[in-house]
Amino acid sequence: MEQLGFAQADLVGEDLSVTRSIGEAAHALGIQAIRSRSATERDDVLAVFLENLGLGILVPTLEESWETISDLS
Repeated sequence: MEQLGFAQADLVGEDLSVTRSIGEAAHALGIQAIRSRSATERDDVLAVFLENLGLGILVPTLEESWETISDLS
């Protein structure tokens, strides 16, 4: 991320322009997925660009289900 000129602070907060720009550029370049820290900085987020996966088979699975805020801890 630092190689691109961004700091961790650029990825969290109210302003979504930086993260949106990164996602749009990655999609346009044919990148299949991006993993980044979540805005809460508690875990990671995986953004998958399905259109860029090609002819492979993607079988999604449910890893976790959150019903309340207390489920996150």
